[in-house]
Amino acid sequence: VVVTVIQAGAGAISITCPADIIVPTSPAGVCGAPVNFPPPTVSAPNGVASLSCSPESGSPFPEGVTSVTCTVVDRAGQSASCGFIVNVNDEEPPLLVPPPPTTSVADSQCRAKLPNAAAAAQASDNCTSSSELVITQSPNAGTQVTGVGPRVIQLEVRDAAGNLATATTTHTVIDRTPPTLSCVRPRPSATACT
Repeated sequence: VVVTVIQAGAGAISITCPADIIVPTSPAGVCGAPVNFPPPTVSAPNGVASLSCSPESGSPFPEGVTSVTCTVVDRAGQSASCGFIVNVNDEEPPLLVPPPPTTSVADSQCRAKLPNAAAAAQASDNCTSSSELVITQSPNAGTQVTGVGPRVIQLEVRDAAGNLATATTTHTVIDRTPPTLSCVRPRPSATACT
């Protein structure tokens, strides 16, 4: 908070700003927030001609740090100014939409590789552009699994502010390899010699 006094003694004018303000982004999906703050405290024995702040209280503030400057002018033409900070923090996690479940056919040794589910997922954020959002998956794409049945794939994405979103999808391995039938020739039966 900065306090400026233009003239000492009788008729001195002064202004004191409110304390710095920290708020989260709001409403959802918006990279900023409307911020209301109390008016500065003013001492103007000659009377106040004008009092203004820029940006004004109630204005939409973008994500990050914005300086606010308030100025008072008295009827004698004297002025004083003060300033404070409005910090809008991005606390909203990204929106992560996983791809639908997938399937693959196991090879002859009952093995299959997991797909690239991260590439098929979609992510968006209120402040970070979609092109800057990096989606990761676990297990990694191409991981070889053995055995049939569903496998859970975990997806994650973080925005530039470090907010985390998670989602899951499944990949099911199907066995379509027919069984191998081996024929065994019967032993000749033993007969007694006569």
